[in-house]
Amino acid sequence: MSGCWSSDDGEQGSGEQWTTPAAGTLFGMSRVVRGGETIAWEFMRIHESDEGSLIFVAAPSGQDSHIFQLASITEHEVVFEDPAHDFPQRVIYRLTGPGRLLGRVEGEMNGQFRAFDFPLTRDSCGE
Repeated sequence: MSGCWSSDDGEQGSGEQWTTPAAGTLFGMSRVVRGGETIAWEFMRIHESDEGSLIFVAAPSGQDSHIFQLASITEHEVVFEDPAHDFPQRVIYRLTGPGRLLGRVEGEMNGQFRAFDFPLTRDSCGE
């Protein structure tokens, strides 16, 4: 996941950037650009909790941060969840091919299952 990822569905500047893991922590940020304006952003962190489990901490667009616990991990996919959260209840990252990453949030919203995919392609980090 480390590196820069451009949004396949967004305007230029939309996507995610993830640091190289160090000291057991991976930091990330995302940005959504529409009409030349940043309309959403999020700071993220993946690290080991004090209890020893892997967690995903998300702080979207200035809201309070929220913790999602590791639900499953394989070579190509990681799933974090909190069934008690309003939405999403699950955050998923899946490598779908060389230089291809799919971010997905899913869960129930207003009594209906909803899912939003964020297809990403590896980018050069503006270099």
